[in-house]
Amino acid sequence: MPKRIAAIFCAVIMAFSMTPSDSAMASTSRQERSFNYGPAELTAIWHPLSSGRRPVVIMVHGGGWRRGTRESLNYHARFMADRGYQVFNLDYRLKVPWPAPRDDIAAAYDWIAARAGYFAADMSDVVLFGESAGGQLVTNLGTLGQAGYVFRGVVGMSPVADPEMAYEDGMKTDSSDHDKVLRDAAFILAGECEPVACPDTWRSMASKTNAGAGDPPMLLIHSADEWVPPKHSEELCAALARYGVPCTVKVYPGSDHAMGVCNQSAGDVMSFIDSVTANSPEGPALIAGVHLGAVINISAGISHTMQ
Repeated sequence: MPKRIAAIFCAVIMAFSMTPSDSAMASTSRQERSFNYGPAELTAIWHPLSSGRRPVVIMVHGGGWRRGTRESLNYHARFMADRGYQVFNLDYRLKVPWPAPRDDIAAAYDWIAARAGYFAADMSDVVLFGESAGGQLVTNLGTLGQAGYVFRGVVGMSPVADPEMAYEDGMKTDSSDHDKVLRDAAFILAGECEPVACPDTWRSMASKTNAGAGDPPMLLIHSADEWVPPKHSEELCAALARYGVPCTVKVYPGSDHAMGVCNQSAGDVMSFIDSVTANSPEGPALIAGVHLGAVINISAGISHTMQ
């Protein structure tokens, strides 16, 4: 399905998932404006007349760290804003070596935090949302454990959570064209340095490397036969589970990638975001649809927990 059509279709699905109370949260006075946050630009969609500060969703597009723009997530960003969130849809530098793209996401967070009053943004109530390469960036930042960064949750749509895994898959004799494209993209991200020569760089790019007890809960979405296999997220979730951090991989039928899976996963994604930003008194183990190290393969009817 072409990306633009998929985005529109997913936005429609999301809209139908809204309850009457959700619809009432949508503000007719929301504003939308682009800003330069330093390394790149972002689009802020916010409710300036809020009676109090609102939860924040920071959105990061994909494109193999080499291409793509925030415009691909415009529909989804506006939907999130209409649901009541202060939304920041980011661009970041492309074709630059690691960790520059992740540093850009961190710089955007700092820029927003410095203007939290202007945007009526509750920076203690932030969710990161990323797709494909953007999923790698948000899961990596989420596990970095950087002082002062408070994330309520992370959503990854087909995150390339371990670029070295992608590199190795692309080197296999039976690798697909997609595998080779992703291999080359990971190689460029690593500064065109192979894993054997730059092991620390490649370890740093893997989101599981810095997993720890203080990390936010994560919901990671894939389709069963896509070209970023669920094992990327399964290994990340297994690492988080060892520290008691809720993380679930949900695998949907088909071969759609990233936002192409949105038409099937929109309800689960929004339930997760709504629940983590609600600061439920029941605690993180009861966050909507997310458990410790769970893999739910909807296409195969299989559910298991990683130890």
